[in-house]
Amino acid sequence: MKVLALVPPLWRRAIDRRQSGGRRTPKRCRRRDADSRPPSRRGWRGEVGPARFEVMQRIFWFLLALFLPALPALAEMSAEQFEAYVTGQTLTYADGGVVYGVEEYLPGRRVRWAFNGDRCKDGHWYEAGGQICFIYDDNPDAPQCWLFSEQAGRLSAVFTGSAQGRQLFEAVRRAEPLLCLGPEVGV
Repeated sequence: MKVLALVPPLWRRAIDRRQSGGRRTPKRCRRRDADSRPPSRRGWRGEVGPARFEVMQRIFWFLLALFLPALPALAEMSAEQFEAYVTGQTLTYADGGVVYGVEEYLPGRRVRWAFNGDRCKDGHWYEAGGQICFIYDDNPDAPQCWLFSEQAGRLSAVFTGSAQGRQLFEAVRRAEPLLCLGPEVGV
């Protein structure tokens, strides 16, 4: 009797009926094989057999082959590709839809950078280990290295330094030079 106290009441009734030879057990308490259930009631985890898994696998590979060409190319740009893309251009970069800064790319791998609303900094860029690194005149001992790629006709840059993972996107590209305010204008 102690064991029956631990059994839920619904099961207890079914056990009592079976032991007493009484009526059939309620429909909800009967046990069935997985395959005897109607198709709408069969479970997902292989109760029907490997045929369903094979169908799902074929659908997955078909959809992957269908949409794979539509994914943007994520290959990093080489120094030559980067140079051809940016030389003579002024690019405005955004982070999460907010303007982060503007950089003018001059001939000879020279650059002029300004954070949004800040002074301009002159510098140059070079390739190091597949990354494009920038050194600015105000801090020549701290290169800023990025991985650049082209996505949907726009430049994407991922920072590889201390704030690793920061990603900037090209928001605006124009051929006009960067307008820089001189130091202490109006004084």
